[in-house]
Amino acid sequence: MGAPSKQPASTQKGARIGRYEVLADLGSGGMASVHLARIVGPGRFRKLVALKRIHDHLATRQDFVDMFLDEAALAARVSHPNAISVLDFGEADGVWYLAMEYLEGVTLSRLIAASLSYVGARPDAWRASAAVMCRAVGD
Repeated sequence: MGAPSKQPASTQKGARIGRYEVLADLGSGGMASVHLARIVGPGRFRKLVALKRIHDHLATRQDFVDMFLDEAALAARVSHPNAISVLDFGEADGVWYLAMEYLEGVTLSRLIAASLSYVGARPDAWRASAAVMCRAVGD
């Protein structure tokens, strides 16, 4: 038998956060982690989502909870074809979460890394790549 996971129980595969079932880790930052999860509804209703949850060690600090609440409020106001939608926000058993539309594809960090390796030190190519990305977000 392997060593126990160092992840909090709420982030292990199969764990439940409210009505969401955690399926996999997608990424982590300084304040929160994002997981592939699915909404588990009545009957056979299932929907994949990106579930962002505040790190356990920050969830007890009101200043970080307030920042997470502000982020959720701002993200919910964004409505644009090139931005993912916020589906749900809440707290379940002490775990703050933000459920967002899950979009399968290349991450922005990989896109930027690929662009940098392609354009290298050619500033004109980098400016053109940046302009394309800005138009995609700005449309």
